Amino acid sequence: MDHLPITLEQREFSRYVVRDLEQINTAALALFDRLRTFLGNQRAKEVWGISIESKGDGPLIEFDTPFGPARLVLVPFTDERGVQARYILEKRATDAFGNIFWRDVWSMRIDKNGNVFQGNDTSTSFPAQLHFMAQDEHVGSIALSILYASGAEVR
Repeated sequence: MDHLPITLEQREFSRYVVRDLEQINTAALALFDRLRTFLGNQRAKEVWGISIESKGDGPLIEFDTPFGPARLVLVPFTDERGVQARYILEKRATDAFGNIFWRDVWSMRIDKNGNVFQGNDTSTSFPAQLHFMAQDEHVGSIALSILYASGAEVR
């Protein structure tokens, strides 16, 4: 890895890092609440076999899936777009010696404006906060993505 000088533009991303991370955390908590509401429906458990098992109020989210336990862990970072966070989906796995570990299988990105991007997509997003009462198709899409990624074969 080259350790190049940090540019003025890159340094400016750090100027309001505390505020930016608070905004991201607020967005992550809003997304947590939406997932908890969506997956709290008995139908999601009956049809998809997925439920939130988190005991707290986020931002760590733990799931029970037909493929075993999974969790979303919020990891802040910065890049050429500024301060952001990645919600990394980890699937519980066991190594050859029977030791349990968590394997990254998928992610979402949340920017400081509260926009959520699935995977590595940079063009399509939705707001972390639900602004009107309606069927929550975005969170349904995320729930199904979590379910699929939890069961996808990891090589």
